[in-house]
Amino acid sequence: METIDLTDAILVVDSHHGVYAPQFFIQQFADKMVGLPDDVKQDLLAGPDNEYYWDAWDYASSCLVVVNGEKYYIHHEEDIWLIPVN
Repeated sequence: METIDLTDAILVVDSHHGVYAPQFFIQQFADKMVGLPDDVKQDLLAGPDNEYYWDAWDYASSCLVVVNGEKYYIHHEEDIWLIPVN
């Protein structure tokens, strides 16, 4: 397994949100995501009972996030982190 360097990463959702972490993330960052289709956003906002929730998260977590002009990758392994694009 590849080791992820979290030195400059920003913790944006901690693991206590459990299966709701992607939903909470999208509520906070959808408008900052590059190339996020509206149907994917809606599937995530619907929550984990939506049959497409995890497929939508797989898609969304591959999108870049732009905050204050800086680009970030999404890293989700229990917690959700934003990792700067170098």
